[in-house]
Amino acid sequence: MTYDFFGYVLPASVTSVGEAREAIRRMQRAYLEDPTSPSRALFQELQTREEAIFALRQVSLWARNFPRWCANVVQRCPFLEVRQKVIRDMYDEEIGDALGRTPHYLLLCRVLEALGATREQIEATRPLPGVFLVLCTFDQLTRTRHWLVGLQALVAVEHLTKPASAETTVQWWQQRFGLSREQLMFFWVHGPADEEHAGEGMERLLDAYMEQHPHLLNELVEVAGFAIQAYRMRNESIVEAIRASRRGIPLPA
Repeated sequence: MTYDFFGYVLPASVTSVGEAREAIRRMQRAYLEDPTSPSRALFQELQTREEAIFALRQVSLWARNFPRWCANVVQRCPFLEVRQKVIRDMYDEEIGDALGRTPHYLLLCRVLEALGATREQIEATRPLPGVFLVLCTFDQLTRTRHWLVGLQALVAVEHLTKPASAETTVQWWQQRFGLSREQLMFFWVHGPADEEHAGEGMERLLDAYMEQHPHLLNELVEVAGFAIQAYRMRNESIVEAIRASRRGIPLPA
């Protein structure tokens, strides 16, 4: 029997890297293809600028902390090629890629400011309780789990953040709130960047190291599944707060 970090017996259901990769992809597809997915509702249900500002302020906490979780992995990983790949991704997030040339967090701030939020309001955003727990989860697992487990968890979730069509997403925000393409650069930069960060190249790199760590396969799948559930919980928390506001419960400041 193999015990998890928290002391319970891991299900021994994965015997090869191919099985592990397919298991993770099944969980990702299940989330993306779910018609009730909170990611669909998170933006499609937004009706007012107040709701949009609230949702994006909560999302901004993720954008602000994601590079720090990558840094946790870099600190724990002994392999140069992996560190180089993750650091390049962090550079895109923190400095800017060739397309946006601006940190992704600041591109998101640009959307929020176009909607009417101030930088002071954005910086003062307090997470919802569910969002706070998700932030703690990713901070903890990238600092305490094997580097490969932490990185796979981040990649599994980053795959979910890619919009099906960046152009469709931009057009939706333009039509709903009258923003310009320049103001919406976050969406048309972030999609291609996440494809680079969590696409097949990263998966091949991870799979090569899974081959070297077969004892981690079940933990990799298990933690990736919990990471996807945590991401769902983040979005569900935001959606539920917006729906509650329509029942008369004010949105948190």
